[in-house]
Amino acid sequence: MSFSAYLVETWERRLNIGTTIQIVNPTNEYLDVLVAFFDDNEHCLKCIRTDKPLSPNDLWEVPVKKFKKKKFGVVKVLSFKPGSKDIMPGVVGFKRHFIATKGGKTGIGVAFSESPLAAVPADKYAEAEFKIIEEKCKC
Repeated sequence: MSFSAYLVETWERRLNIGTTIQIVNPTNEYLDVLVAFFDDNEHCLKCIRTDKPLSPNDLWEVPVKKFKKKKFGVVKVLSFKPGSKDIMPGVVGFKRHFIATKGGKTGIGVAFSESPLAAVPADKYAEAEFKIIEEKCKC
């Protein structure tokens, strides 16, 4: 896995599955991060940014909320130089799916899976994608 300025993955809310997106800054630079959620028909559902730049070795965990009538889709992550719209590589990410299960000594358990977010070549796609996200998501 390598870091990038542009990461992408899917999110899931079907069958009571929850998804959490984890963004990590493994660099020694501060980074602003934008996360945009799209449904399966390419409609933007929500766009959020970090309140403050991610510091070196910082972690930002973003639980995927329930979207009205939308059960699954795509999440896109972009990183920037702090306080600007200049795209700057530096993030890695993970997706965790989890579901409560019955069983075990307590009668309740949790099953989960984790996978890395795919790093998309930022030099080729990130700026164009950011323009689309700004237009569709108004963020």
